[in-house]
Amino acid sequence: KPIISVLPIYNICPQESAMLKASGAESYIWKENNAIFSNQDSVLVSPTQTTEYTVVGTSEFGCQDSGYTWVNIQPKPVVTITPSVICSGETAIASAVPTSTFLWSNGYINPIISPEVSTQFTFRVVATTPNNCEDSAFLQVNIIPTIVATDKEICKGQTAELTASGGISYLWQSGETSATISVSPPETTKYIVTGYNVEGCQNRDTAMVTVYPLPTPNFKAEPQIVFLDEPKVNFTNSSTNAISYFWNFGDGLNLNSTESEPVYSFSTLGQFFVTLIATSQHGCVDSISKLIEVKSPYYFYIPNAFSPNNDGNNETFCPKGIGISDENYYMAIYNRWGEQVFATTKPFECWDGK
Repeated sequence: KPIISVLPIYNICPQESAMLKASGAESYIWKENNAIFSNQDSVLVSPTQTTEYTVVGTSEFGCQDSGYTWVNIQPKPVVTITPSVICSGETAIASAVPTSTFLWSNGYINPIISPEVSTQFTFRVVATTPNNCEDSAFLQVNIIPTIVATDKEICKGQTAELTASGGISYLWQSGETSATISVSPPETTKYIVTGYNVEGCQNRDTAMVTVYPLPTPNFKAEPQIVFLDEPKVNFTNSSTNAISYFWNFGDGLNLNSTESEPVYSFSTLGQFFVTLIATSQHGCVDSISKLIEVKSPYYFYIPNAFSPNNDGNNETFCPKGIGISDENYYMAIYNRWGEQVFATTKPFECWDGK
């Protein structure tokens, strides 16, 4: 009687095949569930579940023996990656049931991975059980956008336009979502913007708005009231944080000045606002205006004696002057007893003593 020898158990993974081989006889018949399927000493099987196989061997003398073997289907790991799509620098975690070891396509063996990429890339991870069954999954890593925000310099009270680029959508720290925003900070301020690409990956940049103080213009005018016969005004500049100046004297003659402390002579009667525009080293501008009044000169002279004696000298008593109003003139002359001897409302009308 032959003695049939066959490996008692074959361990394979799902969708794999096992080569069954028997020895000890002249010919063989393989059976699965009592159904003959091969008469070779070796047979390749691919069961979908754990299966028992029987082999009957016949010697050259027609004597027979039987052997038995099992093809055991080992559990295949089910591997998952959470999340399966990330942005460069973010973290993904691979897990598998049953317990497995991991090998990423970049040679990394830790289930936790945080890859950084400059172009979109797909990583493959292979999970292997102690029985050497494998499963794999894929991780897509998208690039992060390069977000650029422009810095600005403004003077206090001005508005800056901040613009971000490099993404398809944006979120500023103020909650605004447009690429360009308008800001008017009272002092130097940093603005943070987050930009997103089409894959939803994000990056951020900062825009610094530097706020320069305004100059403080001020001046003193001496005198503030002048007459046309003495129309000169001296301007003393007491501005701070300024390096250049522009004076507008407001009399409509377009006679301006860029001196620090000009002297100006007015030639027209009226009230004029003199404006000083001061500019700082950063180009910031502020102004101040003060009123200058230009009047007609006023002089009034009255003689204390005259000689009406027909000699041709000092024959009349005549007041003199300029700047006298025709509507408000009145002169009356009385004798020592309080009797009015002369009166007139005509400016500078003379009295002949009669």
